[in-house]
Amino acid sequence: MSKKLAEIAVGDFVLRWFGGIPKPMRLKVTQLTADRIICGAWEFDRQSGAEIDEDLGWGPSGVTGSFLEPESGPDPEEDFRSGALHRLAALLDAGKIQRNRGESIAEALRRRLNRMTEEQVRRMLYEMESGEPS
Repeated sequence: MSKKLAEIAVGDFVLRWFGGIPKPMRLKVTQLTADRIICGAWEFDRQSGAEIDEDLGWGPSGVTGSFLEPESGPDPEEDFRSGALHRLAALLDAGKIQRNRGESIAEALRRRLNRMTEEQVRRMLYEMESGEPS
């Protein structure tokens, strides 16, 4: 079930729909106020989802150029990437992933993950965390 605009939290993803354009823009909520949802440089009414732009006269009680709606369901790819990065950071901290002298954390992770499939990453993480082959 999809969230309502009033239930949106910072970090959630929303869809910005433009009139006449069939594919929405995916935005991340960066800030909330009592009456607005803010996604980077764009502001929207928290009740109606209408884009607010005072310079253009856009808002919930008149004309607007776009509107928001909650994204329906989580993005499984984003969930996988986020979870994998947290697990890799913990393994790096524990010394199970080696960094070369002068190499950044990002470079070490990129070197390790380059050209791996999602299944290979899952298997590697399991083996490194458990200490046993999968």
